[in-house]
Amino acid sequence: MRLVFSMLCLLSLLFMAVTCNGDDAFWPAYRQELVEVLTDEIGQTAYLVRDDADTLAVSNGMAWGNLTPDTAIRALVLYEIGASGKTIVHGVSSVLSSPPREFDQAMIRMDPVYVDAINHSGRYLNFFLKIKTSGTGHFWGFIDRGVIEVNDGVKLLRLSLYHDRHGDGTDYKRQICLSCPLYGYGSHLVSGRDSVEVQVNTYDGVSVRRFVF
Repeated sequence: MRLVFSMLCLLSLLFMAVTCNGDDAFWPAYRQELVEVLTDEIGQTAYLVRDDADTLAVSNGMAWGNLTPDTAIRALVLYEIGASGKTIVHGVSSVLSSPPREFDQAMIRMDPVYVDAINHSGRYLNFFLKIKTSGTGHFWGFIDRGVIEVNDGVKLLRLSLYHDRHGDGTDYKRQICLSCPLYGYGSHLVSGRDSVEVQVNTYDGVSVRRFVF
């Protein structure tokens, strides 16, 4: 599924729908962002937890059910805050968000990608990428290369993007969104002092980005 493209198309269609109601019609403020989706005991969307820790109760969770009960899912969500203050969800697309782990050197794959953006938001590093594909699935993950001390006790967490094309073709480009959870390092790194470095292999060589933890 072309995740980001599909969500942008949905947003465009919704915008067209509300703007066709006349100049005096209310235009809902649609928002698209990565959040944690909290589900209830029957697998319906109950809350959205934004990366600034703001928690929004969802009023139409029944429309977004069939999810794993009582869990948190990283997802790209399209929603609006209605006139009554209620949160109405219009689209949910789950995003790969596996914790970093160590790999044997012989098992590491870092096939190239195109990087649109990488940002640090809340408890996650978010990756907005493009890949060459013919429709076959790729394997993704995050490589933990360890924590080193750089100076005066300041620490640096070193990560890399794991990407295995698994023999896929190159017929067209597809947008991919990933989120790397960092909250597992809260007991090892100090917020605002330590840093996170991530390596991504691109078609122009290895790109290295660094963010404050």
